[in-house]
Amino acid sequence: MNEIDEQWLDPRPVAAGHGLAARPGSTKKGRRKLVLFDNSKMSAPYERWRPIRDGLEEALQQEGAVTIEYSDLLIEPQSAHAARVAGWLAAGVDGVVFGLCDAGVTQPTLSQAALAEKAGIPATVLCIDQVIELGATCAGFLAPGLPLVCLPVSRLAPAAELRAVAVAGVPEVMHALEADTETLQAEALQRFPFTASLARRAADGDGPRSEPFAAFALDNRMTDGLPVVTPTAARVDAMLKAAGRDAGGDASRVLVPQLAPSGGALTLGQAAICAVMAGCTPERFPLVLAALEAMTDPAYKINLSNITTHPSGNLLVFSGPAAKKAGISSGRGCMGPGHTANLTIGRAITLAFINAGRSIPGLSVLAPFGSPAQLSICFADTAGGPFEDLATLLAGPGESVVWAHKVESPHCVADHISSTPEHLLDTVASVAATLGGNSAYMPSDLLLVLNPEHADVFKRAGWTRRDVQHYLWEHARVPRASLVGRGLKSEWPAAWDSWDRLPVALAPERIWITVAGAGGPQSMVTVPWGYGHAVWRRIAVAGAE
Repeated sequence: MNEIDEQWLDPRPVAAGHGLAARPGSTKKGRRKLVLFDNSKMSAPYERWRPIRDGLEEALQQEGAVTIEYSDLLIEPQSAHAARVAGWLAAGVDGVVFGLCDAGVTQPTLSQAALAEKAGIPATVLCIDQVIELGATCAGFLAPGLPLVCLPVSRLAPAAELRAVAVAGVPEVMHALEADTETLQAEALQRFPFTASLARRAADGDGPRSEPFAAFALDNRMTDGLPVVTPTAARVDAMLKAAGRDAGGDASRVLVPQLAPSGGALTLGQAAICAVMAGCTPERFPLVLAALEAMTDPAYKINLSNITTHPSGNLLVFSGPAAKKAGISSGRGCMGPGHTANLTIGRAITLAFINAGRSIPGLSVLAPFGSPAQLSICFADTAGGPFEDLATLLAGPGESVVWAHKVESPHCVADHISSTPEHLLDTVASVAATLGGNSAYMPSDLLLVLNPEHADVFKRAGWTRRDVQHYLWEHARVPRASLVGRGLKSEWPAAWDSWDRLPVALAPERIWITVAGAGGPQSMVTVPWGYGHAVWRRIAVAGAE
């Protein structure tokens, strides 16, 4: 039997979304109770979109009584959504208009709107064209047919134009709140035909398929653009057995309860399928699972990180005997091509998110450019200079860990000349503290990866990890005056309100230092996404030495 004719397994989720709320038609005109919900983008500090809210409020008042509500859905816990919907039900709200979706706030906004629909309250979501495909992807899984209103506006448009576009969109808004659900669902499928192939059909069941896989995977947006290995049942079974679990009974075990934008869970079976597709070998699959389990920590904010506009990827640092046993490179070129374990383990994570979460680059991932970091950033560290490896630091001698963070592609810190810790760290600080980095506004964790030669600078001077952390925390800072009026909405700790220069890490201990690569004049520093934080987990691999 040819490989392309072999049966294969489908890692995509089944769409389990509910229907739309029944619409009352236009019979309640003039007596409607409407909510115009500002998800944070139509108020300070995003004042450029404020004219949209003003125009909508004025125009919607012709259709009923309008109440404006506000919450920053980008940082609000999703647990708050249900209470809000209950309040709308108690108040007899007839419809909710959500806006404005222009970036990562799209995902939680669609989630809130879908919950309103499930409760029987008609909703519609206002999007700019940059996020409309993400909105359609979310809706296709959470509430098929949920109407999206696209406002064709530019961030640089004058206030009068923004207001006019908002007013002009109100007839479409009212159609979304009044039309029968069958019409809305048909219109959504016509506008966004790609949503028809995002999910696996329930009628296909969970059994194997017999059509050629490679073309099917490309046509249905199941790959990262590179060739994949066909996930036959035998290969997936071998992957599951290597993880120490019985394929028949454990494949449905949930690893990640919810992934954006599908809202679906990632199961052990789906992770195994994606690991096969990535070219990962069974003996390396436990490390994939350890990384996924680490990312379930709420601090990682896996849902927002999967669809963000920020050009970043999931950086994995494996440390300890398990990394060595799996063949993960920590030496020359370890962050680049040529290292099979590094690339396939990182790629397995990426494919799991693409397929179970349907966070599809170029479609439902919002990054305007994307980044090589979205393919794989995975390597091992080692001990060097005065620095023990991360496994020893976090778990103790002889232990193994995976450390994960959402970051930009690692930035080069080139310094051929410095021979003192202060001089070298001033170079590092200049790379880490940048006006265009999210961490200037959302301080998080910073990772410094020293090459052995640079690490030796600190050993010769008698510097400790703590010395390096405190020096960088004091010097990797940005003047507050330079940050005001640019970048993004800041989330600095209240204790920093009187500081003129702001750190790009939350505290000295949130600056991580490790050693990898080969000796030379370049080290690396990672600028984080900012909204999430670094996480880590122990790895237990039988026979690790």
